[in-house]
Amino acid sequence: MLFHYPKPTLVDQFIAKNKLFKKNQTDLRGFSSQVEKVTWWFKLAPKTLNIPVVENTKSYCVQEIQIIKLELKNQTLNEKYLMAIDKGIPSPLIFELHVTNGNTHLVQVKACFKFALEDGLKNHLKQYYQSDWLHQTTRAELPLATNMNNLYERLLMPLLPFNKTIDETLPQYVLRITLMKKVESQIKKLEKQLINEKQFNRKVELNQQLREIKQEFDA
Repeated sequence: MLFHYPKPTLVDQFIAKNKLFKKNQTDLRGFSSQVEKVTWWFKLAPKTLNIPVVENTKSYCVQEIQIIKLELKNQTLNEKYLMAIDKGIPSPLIFELHVTNGNTHLVQVKACFKFALEDGLKNHLKQYYQSDWLHQTTRAELPLATNMNNLYERLLMPLLPFNKTIDETLPQYVLRITLMKKVESQIKKLEKQLINEKQFNRKVELNQQLREIKQEFDA
């Protein structure tokens, strides 16, 4: 889903690539080979949206959200470059990847879960979540939110693989996704071992392990 960001949030400031990768010339060359232009597009903050920051929370605290527009040369972009940009900017980032091919303009939204605790910044930069490639013909209005945490959650949810339970916080939910991805990887590894294994006793053992992991995964 693509969102229409209100005019007061517009920044539209060009970012030089060498500022993003000034300490790594190899990454700068690789990034430049895939990306035409970088723009700090929108700044979602209490002053630009008139919604508050959550105070006195033990969970996480979103102060601002930056929308970064990347104009790509094609539909290929190594996620390590997004990771490098995320590490260099404290605020949570939402990337819009734009590709134009003739009369076709496609957009993909990508973001990882990144948040700040009251006692300091903490990054959760383990996995990027993304939309499909979308035609930029229609954009939904920015979802209504009671505070910046709530807005961040509503912007991330369309990118995430399944619904959050009512009682889960966003950090708990992202941790559950990470654990499920790990279990899925274990299942695929065991299934591959089972196919290649020749010894009967070992096949029985692998089958038992596979059943136990699948039961835990489905629970």
